[in-house]
Amino acid sequence: MERTAEDDLERRFTSLLTVHEASLARLTATYVRSAGDREDLFQDIAFALRPPPATLRRECSAPMLLLRIPHTPA
Repeated sequence: MERTAEDDLERRFTSLLTVHEASLARLTATYVRSAGDREDLFQDIAFALRPPPATLRRECSAPMLLLRIPHTPA
């Protein structure tokens, strides 16, 4: 099966979230107390990363981008 650029972007996106999951969990815990709200915030952060990082401007590293998202107003 041929691998597409979109598949590669999805793999990189998933990997980025997996690698930095603990950092994001700590970050979400500083904003909300309940587990459900932390999950919601994590999902909001993941959604804000769409489209995958490869298509975003390269102004900062991927970990810094992940940590900046909750501070950026919608």
